Amino acid sequence: MKNLIVKSGTARLAVSQTGAGQALVFLHAGVTDKRAWESLIEQLSKVMGGFLGVSYDRRGFGDSTFTEERHSRVGDLVAVLDACELSSAVLIGNSQGGRIAVDMTMLHPARVKALVLIGTSVSGVPKVASWPPDASELYRKIEVAEAAGDLDLLNRFQAHLWLDGPSSIEGRVAGATRELFLDMNLRALNARSVGEITDDVDAWNNLSKIQVPVLLIAGQLDLPHLQERSVRMAEIIAHSELISIKNVAHLAALEAPLPCAEMLAKFLARHINAT
Repeated sequence: MKNLIVKSGTARLAVSQTGAGQALVFLHAGVTDKRAWESLIEQLSKVMGGFLGVSYDRRGFGDSTFTEERHSRVGDLVAVLDACELSSAVLIGNSQGGRIAVDMTMLHPARVKALVLIGTSVSGVPKVASWPPDASELYRKIEVAEAAGDLDLLNRFQAHLWLDGPSSIEGRVAGATRELFLDMNLRALNARSVGEITDDVDAWNNLSKIQVPVLLIAGQLDLPHLQERSVRMAEIIAHSELISIKNVAHLAALEAPLPCAEMLAKFLARHINAT
């Protein structure tokens, strides 16, 4: 594995690069960092063989450093692609990472070969009208812990929401995976403000413009509105397919790397590697 530091504005983005071949760029969720992709990349290398895997820590996450400033998250992604000498790549994004991947597709379509979106966020999506009781109670606890400045308790409740799933018992996902989540998210919770984000994209109302192949992955233990969002996206985007995974919540690649690797390998074989 090769570790790089990529400059973008005042930020110094920590980038990991491994292998060679078709470029796959991994964009982490807002409660993790690039370490969340390590198991998926390992399993994917066993399933499909050679590829160039690139992952990086966004501002406020992992080992990246920065000063507070106005910046573009898409611009940071472009800086990473340029530094790795990639004219285009397959973008694989989880949650907020998926949002950045979709925004990139809207703003720089020629640089995106395909999208894999896991429990994805989308810019311009309407606000959620109501929450299920279990999710509503977890959000209440999260707000109380945040107001009290208790980051350890906040981290615990966010692990329940995003890793276990709101309808699951706390601690459903245990062991090394849970410890990794708690470490990644606590580092993010302790980070200072990254500054104003300048990306202004309404992807939700322009999804029909996406022309690249898209694989949507939804965990059946994730928040219901996120599952419904993936269903709707699959209906709108022309060259898309949706896979729903049982017994998995919001962070499917972290929780179930082998099944996700197998899905991803089949998708790439159909749409990318065969061309």
